[in-house]
Amino acid sequence: MRTAETIKKAQSNAVIIGFSLAGIPLKLAEEVFEILKINNKLELVDYLTYHPYSFNPDDSYPEVEKLNAIIQSYNPNIKLFQGENAAPSDNHYVYHALNNYPWTEISQAKWYMRRMAGDRVRDIRTSVFSIIDMRYNEVLLSMGLLRSNLKREVIYKKPAYYAVQHMVSIFDDDVKPVGIAAAQKQTVTGTMPDQSGQLTVMEYKSDASRTISLARFEKEGKPIILIWYNDKIPSDDFKWDLTDFTIMNTIFQDPVYVEMISGKVYEIDKSNYTISGQDSRFKKLPVWDSAIMIAERSQVNLKKESK
Repeated sequence: MRTAETIKKAQSNAVIIGFSLAGIPLKLAEEVFEILKINNKLELVDYLTYHPYSFNPDDSYPEVEKLNAIIQSYNPNIKLFQGENAAPSDNHYVYHALNNYPWTEISQAKWYMRRMAGDRVRDIRTSVFSIIDMRYNEVLLSMGLLRSNLKREVIYKKPAYYAVQHMVSIFDDDVKPVGIAAAQKQTVTGTMPDQSGQLTVMEYKSDASRTISLARFEKEGKPIILIWYNDKIPSDDFKWDLTDFTIMNTIFQDPVYVEMISGKVYEIDKSNYTISGQDSRFKKLPVWDSAIMIAERSQVNLKKESK
């Protein structure tokens, strides 16, 4: 509290990011809020930062919802800030986060796409940890977007580097989150409280055999959809399932399909897309355990593939 007050005194418009929670310890968060409340200092904090490490990035969101509910009960003006999160690109046998698991550069890239998509649709400021692999005494920590060696030299850009580049180039401040559905196959309804505590509902129908997250955004009044399997740790497989979707209350005029890791943009055959009332119907849509995007052609910066 003293540090925050000193900063505010010197710089009245300073943004205070507090808590720095390792994981999502709800009890600790409440205890800190109680201390702030007793001292009438709840207004000192602008963002609560947390580090939600989980092998499946989607598994953390039920606890994130609980954390957000605690924030709302004390000071609705405080927002969430995902301050550190990552997945390795190879197996770490020491004590660092998400160790003892056969990560690869592909599963790492998928992990980043799902974390960034999940945070963005919930309007949570998010970080990618880190830019480059870091050399610790006991391990070369492979969570970076750039591959390094023991000499601390950059070797090459990992798939995650390009994936993150593609995500941030699309999802700028002009893109607004609308809602997310994350439920079982067939007719499903998903609800997610946003940072103001309001419920947003998304509905879709699907013949998918696995659990799916479907996140909707809007840019200039036009829809953008991200879809991914959310039920397992991201795999190393290049395997897509052809899936039929009906997305309610969403209409595209000229949609294209974007694979977010490679950044490749694909035509959607006109026979595989129809409009029914206020709903969009897609046939044989390739879906896998990383984010794919459906957006209007006019919203995507197209570049001819070099020969």
